[in-house]
Amino acid sequence: MAEELKPVAFNVDDAKCFRTIISPLDCAQFQRDIDTFVEWSYSWKLAFNFDKCSLCTVTKKRNPTIYDYKMNNKTIKRVLSQKDFDIVITSDANFKEHIYSQVSKANK
Repeated sequence: MAEELKPVAFNVDDAKCFRTIISPLDCAQFQRDIDTFVEWSYSWKLAFNFDKCSLCTVTKKRNPTIYDYKMNNKTIKRVLSQKDFDIVITSDANFKEHIYSQVSKANK
């Protein structure tokens, strides 16, 4: 008799979801992307740690389209910068913060 397969739990270290936002329709599509991502995580038993989730809008626009995106009916916190593969990405697409970070590391 064949042995029954059991679900395996994995730890997700990092995940990214992004989209170019030009109009409110893009915001709605991005929310659907996030919802699909969350559904996928549950089906694979890889739930996201909501407290570690954040949203960084990267743009040079003076008045960017701002939308409150949600995961499981909770608004995702907005940040002005975040690290991605040890590169600091800022909302204004400026690398000063990353350069300062690297110079500080080198000086230690």
